[in-house]
Amino acid sequence: MLGQNIQYDYEPCEGDSVEIITVHDDTTQTLLEQEGRRCVTTIQKDVKVRRPQCKMGCKLHES
Repeated sequence: MLGQNIQYDYEPCEGDSVEIITVHDDTTQTLLEQEGRRCVTTIQKDVKVRRPQCKMGCKLHES
């Protein structure tokens, strides 16, 4: 998924003057991809920790 180009519709908030988001160069694209990877890694780590906790909580709730 990270290697694919995905276009998103952008809906500005009320009073927001930004109408289009554009990546101007390869450096910016690289920075955005790195930040995206960091975010995905953080979420994956969080899920890895929380999943067993949720399973334990469900087992305790059932008994």
